[in-house]
Amino acid sequence: EELAPELLETIHNIQTDHEAILKKISQSESNNKEELTAIHQSQMEHYEDILEGYLKIKTSPKDFYNAKERLSSAKVAIEQFDLDLDETLRQLNEADLR
Repeated sequence: EELAPELLETIHNIQTDHEAILKKISQSESNNKEELTAIHQSQMEHYEDILEGYLKIKTSPKDFYNAKERLSSAKVAIEQFDLDLDETLRQLNEADLR
């Protein structure tokens, strides 16, 4: 958190969305709960890999090639992931209404 205050709100939103998505899936009457959970977990692992890389580069930028560009790309990817989770949550909510 101290390493990336610029991402604090986005990270918090992702954690909140993650919990909400898992709850929605578990409460869903869908036949493919396991598949939905596996897909979501895979996406979360990808996000965690990006965040981990971001924090490593941020901690020691001189130890990495193109640190500034890579930090920028990772930040954009993390912010996009937050938006993607928002969309997933909307879709799950809509599916509940059917």
